[in-house]
Amino acid sequence: MSEQPTRRARYSSKSSSARRVGVPEGGNWGSKMVAIGAVVIAIVAVVVIGRYFYQSSQINVTPTLAEFERVADDEMRVAVDVSRKDPSLPAYCIVTALSYDKDEVGRREFLIGASDASLERFEIIIPTRKPAVAAKMYGCSSTIPSYLTEPTNGVAHQ
Repeated sequence: MSEQPTRRARYSSKSSSARRVGVPEGGNWGSKMVAIGAVVIAIVAVVVIGRYFYQSSQINVTPTLAEFERVADDEMRVAVDVSRKDPSLPAYCIVTALSYDKDEVGRREFLIGASDASLERFEIIIPTRKPAVAAKMYGCSSTIPSYLTEPTNGVAHQ
């Protein structure tokens, strides 16, 4: 009888259990951490997107810059159309005057009192530090700051 040579394992293993090819000894913690990180990022993204859509659906006030005109080197007249889902709630808006370099050279906050009209136009005079060439809506909110007490009169549109 001829004696057959013993087969040697191509890769040595400390344990007698079968080993998967390509998996480092001691587990695969790196890939587990990547998977956990991806799940956490996905959950955070879903929460952020959900909050954005929830908050955007709660917006009560929508401003539109209708027109603007420089009436003097230190004043700009701005017309703002404000539409509200619930006009019985007061709101306020901020409009800015911009220089040729797009620097803010004036700002005006105005309070919108409760009314029956869902669309109103407001004529605002903004005092400016330098000559203004443009105006921009900064935004509106229905959360009124405590220092705004006197409502601005608007013209209701049907």
